[in-house]
Amino acid sequence: MNGTAHASYSFLIFSAISVFLIGAVPEGSPSVLAVAAGMLPDIDGLFWKLTHPGKKSGTDFQHHLMYPTHWPVFYLPLVVVTIITWLAGFYPMHFLAITMGAYLHLVFDSISCGDGMNWGAPWGRKFINLFSSRTDGYHGLYWAARFRTTIFFKIQMVAAAIAIGMLAWFSSIHADDIAWYIIGIGILVVVIISDLLPVPKEYHEEPPEGRYSDYRLKPGYYERLSPAMKERVKAWREARGHAMPGA
Repeated sequence: MNGTAHASYSFLIFSAISVFLIGAVPEGSPSVLAVAAGMLPDIDGLFWKLTHPGKKSGTDFQHHLMYPTHWPVFYLPLVVVTIITWLAGFYPMHFLAITMGAYLHLVFDSISCGDGMNWGAPWGRKFINLFSSRTDGYHGLYWAARFRTTIFFKIQMVAAAIAIGMLAWFSSIHADDIAWYIIGIGILVVVIISDLLPVPKEYHEEPPEGRYSDYRLKPGYYERLSPAMKERVKAWREARGHAMPGA
């Protein structure tokens, strides 16, 4: 999913756990961390842009496959640190917000993405990608153009509006933290605007490399696809004159 979804869902779920399980309205700084940490794994996108100046993200940008920031194992040390800080009473909600944000990002990247999430990376060879008939196999702006046609794009905007409302409400409870809540609202507004910017028309067309030009064409991955996915990949590519793996 995109920044609006990740930031909003991370904050909303963190807030629900804080209120209903811990019994406290989250303060300003951990609330902002929940918003920001929900987007943390996508820092690899910033790295890609810096290393590919001037290039728009198409099928070359497949960060779920290539970058450890989208490997669940990468954040295990953070889980350990969070447990230690919780037992020690050292800013436990702050570390909980960061850890939850990172893993919630990966959970929601398992839904309606171009490839989904390889929860066993870097050793596993199976991606989970639920409700993705419109989006799987597309990457970068090709994916963005198609994601906007899904119900998930609309739901995230509702979630973002609720998150902004909750941040404003929390600021009335923790008035001393109002600056933090304003920062959280500002982050959400920025990512909403970013996700509403128009996608260039060429990305509404099929990518030159063809759909599914990703892990599904790599040995070790293709063999592990389900029979249904193999048939979908084969039918789509052959209908458009694209070669299959090993052909």
